Amino acid sequence: MARGSPDFQQWTSVQRYAGTGGKTIFCDTATISANIVVPDARWKQIELARGFVTKIRIRFPPGSHGLLWVAIWDDDKQIFPGNSGQYFHGDNEVIEFDTEYDVPEYGTEYRFWLKLLNYDETYEHAVIVSFETVLLP
Repeated sequence: MARGSPDFQQWTSVQRYAGTGGKTIFCDTATISANIVVPDARWKQIELARGFVTKIRIRFPPGSHGLLWVAIWDDDKQIFPGNSGQYFHGDNEVIEFDTEYDVPEYGTEYRFWLKLLNYDETYEHAVIVSFETVLLP
């Protein structure tokens, strides 16, 4: 059947797994002490459920002045941002983007890691990260 015919539909992975109950949001806050720079980065484990991530939101509350840096890792490789060694940072800002990334399984756990740096020499800062995830059966 030709493209554009009435029976043609584009199927996304979200539609393929619509019968699983839709999306679940996993959210966590990571706080990092002052003056944590390379190579002393802090790591925070984010526990998820079996499925795949469709959207990621990173919220930098006011006051970090771009000095709090965050990257998302899948065990031993950086996945977001896509350039190795790069980080998300901001002040009173939300960074959000769509993706289709399978939640990695390690034994019986499903998780990502946040790699955190804080170039502020005086204050600790926090970042709020949420993952919209389509759960798999």
